[in-house]
Amino acid sequence: MNCSNEAHHIVVIGRGADGFVLAARLGHKLGRNGKALVTFVDQSMSTRWSPFLYEVEGGVFNEGAGNAARTRPKTMHPFQLRLGRIDAIDRAKKEITLAVVADDEGRELIPARRLDYDTLILESSQNLFEVVR
Repeated sequence: MNCSNEAHHIVVIGRGADGFVLAARLGHKLGRNGKALVTFVDQSMSTRWSPFLYEVEGGVFNEGAGNAARTRPKTMHPFQLRLGRIDAIDRAKKEITLAVVADDEGRELIPARRLDYDTLILESSQNLFEVVR
């Protein structure tokens, strides 16, 4: 949970495109003017059916290079992306725990982490979201 001088933290837990688009829209509407910090959590960095979805929707696709641009354009929807599978949700503490991210050999790439939130949005099915407060 945030202190009174910090922006409201919205965490969107998604399974791909729908959650990503919601986070991008919230970031565009609330993140650009500092009303909220938006974080999108997904266990996969790619979608099999829509290559470069994150780069295109996020406004960082560099068509000439065929991949994400290294610079942040003015049109970027300000939100954070966190890779990981949800290990636990503690509604009393308003905290989620992300599991360790490992490669195919089992080597740890990203350690387990905790994220505080003020509002948690869970994508429960396509285009259906549940807000947890």
